Amino acid sequence: AVLGLGINVHLGEQDAGQIDQPWVDLRSIVGGAIDRNRLTAILIQRLEQMFTEFASTGLGGFLARWQQAHLYHGQNVRVLRGDDELEGVVTGIDETGAIQVRDASGQVRAFHSGEISLRAGTHAPAG
Repeated sequence: AVLGLGINVHLGEQDAGQIDQPWVDLRSIVGGAIDRNRLTAILIQRLEQMFTEFASTGLGGFLARWQQAHLYHGQNVRVLRGDDELEGVVTGIDETGAIQVRDASGQVRAFHSGEISLRAGTHAPAG
């Protein structure tokens, strides 16, 4: 398995001006400089703990925490898959990690992260 992790530590004004969606960096949150070496050490330690827990509980051990913390839970989104587009409301993830989206007809559809891009939707689905 490969894990990719991107963290905005400090975005300069020029870089920030090129981002076309909401963003935040750690410097803005804490109000000062971030020690990148300390941050990296803490992340490695926490990731090691998380991988150990995952090895014993699987995704099931993380579902409740994930449902409470993820950005799109309960939000209107557009799911983009190639030329196909679906608008709906994110209802969570399933035991395989697929994101679940309730469409306008009320049907819940599952999408795996490698196949989709999520952006805030413009219309609330009916139902």
